[in-house]
Amino acid sequence: MSYVKSYHSIVAAAVTLVLAGQQPAHALLGGFEVADGYTQTFGNDVWSYDAGATGATFTPIQYNTGRFHELVGSSAVNTDAQYVSRHGYGGGGANSAPFAMAVRSIAPAGAPNYDMTVEYDVGIDDLGVAPTTPLASAVVAFDICPGVTWDPLAVGFDTVFNDVPAFSLSIGGTDAAPGATIGFSDSDPGNAFDTKFTHIDGTSYNSTAVPWSGHFDNVIVDFNFVSQTYDLYWTRDFNLATIEFDAGNTPVLIASGASLTTPINTLEQMYFRAHTDPGNGVATAGLEKSFLDNFQFAVQPVPEPASLTLLAVGGLIALRRRASH
Repeated sequence: MSYVKSYHSIVAAAVTLVLAGQQPAHALLGGFEVADGYTQTFGNDVWSYDAGATGATFTPIQYNTGRFHELVGSSAVNTDAQYVSRHGYGGGGANSAPFAMAVRSIAPAGAPNYDMTVEYDVGIDDLGVAPTTPLASAVVAFDICPGVTWDPLAVGFDTVFNDVPAFSLSIGGTDAAPGATIGFSDSDPGNAFDTKFTHIDGTSYNSTAVPWSGHFDNVIVDFNFVSQTYDLYWTRDFNLATIEFDAGNTPVLIASGASLTTPINTLEQMYFRAHTDPGNGVATAGLEKSFLDNFQFAVQPVPEPASLTLLAVGGLIALRRRASH
């Protein structure tokens, strides 16, 4: 782990300032507030209504026909402790602003299985371009507050650290063949039940100990689709007097030049997953309440052929001018 000293740190710092609240979220994935289209009370999974339909009057839909789709899970709405839902994180309770996305899975989808996968269809309202647009590079940033892994049978903390994913987020690609995958591990009882920050480099699982703040920290994924790699940054919350992420700390470079698992050059889907933790070998553990918030996207499309021609012509003109002097 090294502190960022390169050009990419400037990019990271700039995005961090946006996430600090100086500008509103522009993505429909966004901040999970009512203005972002998340109008239903806590317990209504995002795949059970047209979450993200900003400005639209709520109309019940057939489950999984909106922007969110439950691929793996209990298929139960508002009746179990397995959900991806809008959830308040202030002092007013689950149905009071400010809101974030809550991910929890301690009610088995099929005991002793706590696996859950929810797909999100990225839109032009997230990226500023059509999600099928070929990209040269992209930055995806968001805030995260990890939860712990929990043994529902023992009704207590997971007692064994297995260093396995408890939560993962895949960006791009498909569920079976994702682009980049990051997340956090099961909690470590030998380290104050902290989790580790995880990422996949190609097909290799990596976990890194970071001093989570216990509030919202910030994550930045910097894609290079030309080299099919990504850089990964984590920034600890600066002001612990507030729950929200506050900029001020230097971004930490977690991974540089990590390989994408599957070659991609578009950002069309994202996959939010809760995983089953083997626990103590007798009873498995699931993911307790974890929060994500303030998603931001910045993309650089691949230049059009006409633009490339203009650049080439400009380069030739510049070379001729140099040669004539």
